[in-house]
Amino acid sequence: MGPTHLDAKPSRRDRLAYHGARAAAEILSRLPARTAARIARVLGAGVYLVQGRHLERIARHHEILFGAPIAGRELRRFARAFYEHLALLVVEIVRMRCLDAANVNRIVNLSELEALRPLLAEGRGILATSGHAGNWEYSGHVASLAGFPVHAIARPLANPLLDGLFQRLRESGGQKVFAKWNVLWSLKKLLDRGAVVGINADQDTTVNQVFVPFGTRMAATSATIGQLSRATGAPVAVVTVNRQPGDIRYRFHVWTVIRREKTADAEADARTVMAEVNEALVRAIRTYPEQWLWTHRRWKTRPPGETSP
Repeated sequence: MGPTHLDAKPSRRDRLAYHGARAAAEILSRLPARTAARIARVLGAGVYLVQGRHLERIARHHEILFGAPIAGRELRRFARAFYEHLALLVVEIVRMRCLDAANVNRIVNLSELEALRPLLAEGRGILATSGHAGNWEYSGHVASLAGFPVHAIARPLANPLLDGLFQRLRESGGQKVFAKWNVLWSLKKLLDRGAVVGINADQDTTVNQVFVPFGTRMAATSATIGQLSRATGAPVAVVTVNRQPGDIRYRFHVWTVIRREKTADAEADARTVMAEVNEALVRAIRTYPEQWLWTHRRWKTRPPGETSP
């Protein structure tokens, strides 16, 4: 199903980074969750202090998404919260094995996830997307721990050793993770067998794109989810796992479930689905505004005649 971390030979730098990450994961996994979260907050605040060059981009993206400007102290406070979220996200990922079948119901509110079981029972599979909102790595992990047959698509890391480490972490709850290259036919077969397929859909793309709104501007969006839904009849669920106040509890959200009848216009069908996906993701981001990847250039690729923000 495409290239994996086994295809590349690690360099000395790759090995050093891998051993450092593995040691950090071992140490952080032994700490109480609240202590690990406090460390992450401190690290995130430190990163914020040296990332001022991104403030302008965060402000631009915030205005596009919310339709209102942000500046001064409000912008600095928001940017710091965002960088603390990124640090928390990294710590949560390396501690992923700490979230297991024995404690998942205590740590994560799964009430909305349970509402998806009737869809799974229909046998058409489920196309799930969380975008890069909340802890997107937890979405498939948590659903797998709850008994859903999850298969997620991810971009391999450049460092093959780190990619292998993260692959093992991602699959520690039972989900299967595949490299994103040349997998469309395999995904269709998985959906035909009733599996849950996880694909993020909130990044700028120049491949297989449609332009649909994301906030107050059009955004280049991959049509893959809409195309797969049309081809298989699988419903699309927009989901996120969001950190709650206190940093050690989470909530699994289902923002919408999209089911569209097939028409004679395949392109329009895919565009309609992706517009609804984007609308739900924007609602998720506006609800938990600091828990999104604000530094990604979501609106970089423009329709003909427009310039990048």
